[in-house]
Amino acid sequence: MRGSIVRHAVATGMACMGLSVAAQSVVVDPSGRVSVQGGGAGVQVDPHGGIKVDAGAGKSASAGASAGAGRRFVNADLQGQSFQGQNLNGASFVNTQAQSASFQRAQLQGAQFTNADLSQADLRGANLEGASLTNSDSSGADLREANLRRVRMVNTDLDGAKLDGATWTDGRRCAAGSVGRCR
Repeated sequence: MRGSIVRHAVATGMACMGLSVAAQSVVVDPSGRVSVQGGGAGVQVDPHGGIKVDAGAGKSASAGASAGAGRRFVNADLQGQSFQGQNLNGASFVNTQAQSASFQRAQLQGAQFTNADLSQADLRGANLEGASLTNSDSSGADLREANLRRVRMVNTDLDGAKLDGATWTDGRRCAAGSVGRCR
């Protein structure tokens, strides 16, 4: 009975996150961590609510171009995952690890990044208009040609971030060689 309850709970949680995986196995280890594997993808949920998504080699962490709009990522490990070209408008990333993740050409209008680690992330050409970054690390991120118009940044680290050709928060275009700040 416990296995079917766990399968249902994880499947429901995955559906709420916009993920679809035909589960081939569901495992609950002694620490309470739940792992779901299937179709080359996997999801792990730890007892504290942390989520790690592994879409499998060369796959996106979200199915479909609009599956991510308004989605919430809380305590999620998205390191190295690809959200390239996806619609994540209004998405919420709270306490999320997204180092080296690709959001290239993604739609992130109105997205909220709170205590998010986007260091070394690829955000080239991403549309972040009206997004907010609070207590977030975007050091070394690639924001070339990104739309940052009306983005609200509070305690956000842009050290080493590439901003060439980006549209800055006030609408001006960042000059070539803009690193860490818009010139």
